[in-house]
Amino acid sequence: MGYDGENLYLGIDEPEPKIVGQCAYCREDIYEGTECFCCNGVLVHTECFGDYVQDEYSESELAGALGFEQKTA
Repeated sequence: MGYDGENLYLGIDEPEPKIVGQCAYCREDIYEGTECFCCNGVLVHTECFGDYVQDEYSESELAGALGFEQKTA
């Protein structure tokens, strides 16, 4: 007897994803398996990262961390 097109779903519920932390920018939960950035225990959703960095660090701090120096041309 071959496959008859019946749905093979057995009605087994998927486990709820585990909350692993809270985004430091938007304050929403971050779930296991979610792409995010982490530094010294601070978690930030990937989509929140740019805004978080702009709010937390000055332009000179970011430039220095990236190896740039401020000059007058």
